[in-house]
Amino acid sequence: MLQEIYNQPGLDRRFSGQYYGDYIPRGSRAVSGTWIFGSMKRPVVVFAVACGCLLSNQLRAGPLDEWTLCNSPVGDELRGVTFGNNRFLAVGVYGVIVASSDGTNWATRASGTSGELTTVAFGHGEYNAGGANQILNSTDSVSWWALHPGGDWEQYPPYYYGIAYGGGYFVIVGDNGRLGAFTPLPRHWSGGSVPSEWLHFYAVAYEPPNQFLAVGQLTGAQVLLATILVSWINTVTGPNLNLQTYYHAVPGETLLGVAYGANQFVAVGQGGRILSTPQGPGPQGLVITNRVSGITNDLYAITYGNNLFVAVGAEGTVVSSPDGIVWTSHDSGSTNTLNGIAYGNGYFVAVGESGTILRSGFTFSTTDQIKITGLQVVNGALSLGFTASAGDLPAAFKVLSATQAAGPYSDTGVKATGADGVFQANVPGGVSARFYRVEK
Repeated sequence: MLQEIYNQPGLDRRFSGQYYGDYIPRGSRAVSGTWIFGSMKRPVVVFAVACGCLLSNQLRAGPLDEWTLCNSPVGDELRGVTFGNNRFLAVGVYGVIVASSDGTNWATRASGTSGELTTVAFGHGEYNAGGANQILNSTDSVSWWALHPGGDWEQYPPYYYGIAYGGGYFVIVGDNGRLGAFTPLPRHWSGGSVPSEWLHFYAVAYEPPNQFLAVGQLTGAQVLLATILVSWINTVTGPNLNLQTYYHAVPGETLLGVAYGANQFVAVGQGGRILSTPQGPGPQGLVITNRVSGITNDLYAITYGNNLFVAVGAEGTVVSSPDGIVWTSHDSGSTNTLNGIAYGNGYFVAVGESGTILRSGFTFSTTDQIKITGLQVVNGALSLGFTASAGDLPAAFKVLSATQAAGPYSDTGVKATGADGVFQANVPGGVSARFYRVEK
């Protein structure tokens, strides 16, 4: 229930629910209050001024309901995306690779191949992408070259669908039950499965310190999960990678994506299927719990970032959960199929059909907060004082303005200045603009 509070400085209210607050401070020249943004919150304080008075704090949707359709440099389907070295990197059909430092502005990279790339991961300073019978490697996202595993992997290369990094290892999985592991330089390889036309792996995720979970499909109405333990063993030729694999089959729709977070694996798949299993299943078997997603569209990928699981799928579907149990649907603003999602630098980025690239609103961590310490309009200029969490630089905050609450908001060009987390922003022409946002 929305409430109006008059002339009460010193308000201290945590935001809750889908929107950004229950209070509308009103009618005071200098109002103070605490706005605390959790993992579902966009780092923005919105307020309106007129006649020198603060009118209202405007409600805003959460960051997963504020997706931006980015200008994609390609029109071909993008299949996977990762974040590493302060860069988003996506791969797709015809060897397409695109990269961005902010999730909004993207540039193509020459992969040197025309084959489909379906998956990509970053770890230990390098990107590795897999796809149609090939693995590509890069340390800078610009120059790419093929990796050659050797053995039957080289003679009968599989179609790679999923790759993950953790604990010093890359684990890659694909069709015909193929899975294996390799290390960053100096490169070591290990294949951990016997090829089989009856099973296919589509995704893999890492759990510290050395365990991975791969998900996929068995022939028939069965899905397959494989626990993979990676370790080193000493041989007469020196140390080699060793993979111990334990297979688990359960009935139901095919699983297409998996992520690890909040001490559990969460897998997604056809028909909106979501299931979870606690950490550390190992050879003892998996304790699998089916979850209610509330949707029937296929889910193709899932990630965990900023204490939040986010999954994407057919027709622009986006769902999220802080615990893997209760799921919320979001409007992505697109009806194109989304094949991949990654989190980095406060943003979720989803990629998919026809080169679609979407970037979410910014998400503060659960400890970030903005506290309004003072607001005045003097001689037509707005003066705003606020504090922010330790570690936030003054230049990270900007002030935007609009003539109506719904926007559009434009950057005033004013940057907050200050030190030690206490900032001040002075905006000329405050009364004429009327509505303002402070944004990171």
